[in-house]
Amino acid sequence: MRDRHLLGGTMKMFIKQTGIAMVGMVVLVALGSAPGALGAPMQVTLHLDGIHPPDADRHEGTFTASAPLCASGSWLGRMGRRVFTCSDASGTFTAGFAGELEHRSGASGPWTIVEGSGKYTALRGTGTGTVDHSTGENVSPIVFNDTWTGVVDFDAIGPSAAVTRVEVVRPHARRGRWTVHVAFSARDNVEENAVTFTASATAGSYVANKNGTVTAGTSVVSFVFRRATKTHYLGVQILLVDPWGNGTTIKRRVKLR
Repeated sequence: MRDRHLLGGTMKMFIKQTGIAMVGMVVLVALGSAPGALGAPMQVTLHLDGIHPPDADRHEGTFTASAPLCASGSWLGRMGRRVFTCSDASGTFTAGFAGELEHRSGASGPWTIVEGSGKYTALRGTGTGTVDHSTGENVSPIVFNDTWTGVVDFDAIGPSAAVTRVEVVRPHARRGRWTVHVAFSARDNVEENAVTFTASATAGSYVANKNGTVTAGTSVVSFVFRRATKTHYLGVQILLVDPWGNGTTIKRRVKLR
């Protein structure tokens, strides 16, 4: 009887541990199959074949691509944006590219993946597109093919940021200049990524912009200006963007007193 209880307890423990192990394996498999699960940028190449139909405001065609993108599909471009639709129904991704470049063989320009759907919801990327061949504007329809190379990542998270300190320095003379120092912290979800920022300030007719970069740390922007009599606030807005174009905006209304 005692042996039977021991055997039963051993079997229950075995089943419990096996169940936990199976759950762990399922999680690992799911993570392993998720594109970009490790969060490391990946090199990609796309080949586009397309046409500019007569009297149309669009470019359209087909594409092939390397992993982690789908192997092939179709695309449609208007007004500098083109949507790539995967033939395996895994999703879409949208890129910015100057379509007029495709009217001239050898032309090249930047492309940027700004959004996606399905498997590519978090896809972001950047690179250079080169027009390998184009029949040119004197032929209708214009027929062309491009090669796009660059890097992509599955990262749709913008930087975290906060205003940490504001210092207002009053002028010594009545018509002197005010100085406002604004300190802020900024950090991307990938800590080693540099975050670029544009800090804009307005106070009455005064308008100024400051640009810079910060990597997992703090920065200070300073604004020096003459305040109009009826101006009592300085509005500060800081746009922070990671390498993939994901942005965050922080604002502060500074009282001038």
